[in-house]
Amino acid sequence: MYKTSLWQPATIKTHNIIERTASFVCQQGAQFEIVLKAKQAGNSQFDFLRFDHYLNPYYKHILRAMKEGRYNLVSSNKQEQSQESNSEDSDDDGDGSYLHPSLFAPKKCSRLEELTK
Repeated sequence: MYKTSLWQPATIKTHNIIERTASFVCQQGAQFEIVLKAKQAGNSQFDFLRFDHYLNPYYKHILRAMKEGRYNLVSSNKQEQSQESNSEDSDDDGDGSYLHPSLFAPKKCSRLEELTK
């Protein structure tokens, strides 16, 4: 096995976004990634979908592991459970395709700002 140098996200929030996106792409297919990349082109939280972004290899690694069945969604399951217990109002429509609102936040953030948080 070869050793690769993967950059890791500076925050848990960024990791969760990458993990959740990889999960949806794994379920929906590569076409979903293309559509998401186009729709979120102006959203810096989804810059990891660009091939030249430093977190793209990390995203691809998680996506590959999910496709091979070697990756469990531990952090998002914990996050969903805490959201369900903390809120009475749920945006989940029951079709299994819930996407957390933070995934669509139009927040601009540079690598330096991400590291200083």
